[in-house]
Amino acid sequence: AAATISGWRGDGTGRYPKSAPPVEWGDKKNVKWTAKVGKTGYASPVLMGSRVIVPCEPNELYCVNLADGKVLWDKKIVPADLSANEQKSVPEETGQTGLFCPTPVSDGKYVYAVLGNGIVACFDAEGNRAWTRHIDQPVTNQYGRSASPLLTGGKLIVHAANLTALNPQDGKQLWEAKDTDASYGSPVAAKIGDVDVAITPAGAVVRISDGKVLAKGISTAIHTS
Repeated sequence: AAATISGWRGDGTGRYPKSAPPVEWGDKKNVKWTAKVGKTGYASPVLMGSRVIVPCEPNELYCVNLADGKVLWDKKIVPADLSANEQKSVPEETGQTGLFCPTPVSDGKYVYAVLGNGIVACFDAEGNRAWTRHIDQPVTNQYGRSASPLLTGGKLIVHAANLTALNPQDGKQLWEAKDTDASYGSPVAAKIGDVDVAITPAGAVVRISDGKVLAKGISTAIHTS
């Protein structure tokens, strides 16, 4: 059977031969709706079922109804959401990329957002906060963090200084793969046989079940996945 390939810009080629995008724009022409949200940065919107989650600088999530553009809720992610002990480890400066450079990820029921200062937050479709955690690892990239989180193998994978797995249900840290240096690109999910792995832009291959580093240096990419 033919394998389905996914990656940056669809199948990785950047080509969409069957697409027919609009080429003219106006206030009402080829526009279904507009929604007023906050200041957008480097992160991209994501779909969560029938809703669009829009990350806005410096620390805010907007939820917009996909059908009509109605803003359903907006939530800020701040150190005060953490325990008193976790708040002490949140850095004040995170680089030039802004706080909301990583793009959130959603499983259709929950959205998981990562800020450049290491705060990770989970919300349900109604905007109720499920949990908030802080990954206490240094910011190692010169311009700040930009790697987006990944849902695979039943875990939430975050690339802080090292590749780190959280439990999507409660945010508990499950493992940290040492010496898996972060870059500006995001890790990608793959399989070796039936084994779930994550591959970092620097070429580390990490087993999702336990965080074991299976290989290193299979490729080198600084800015891309």
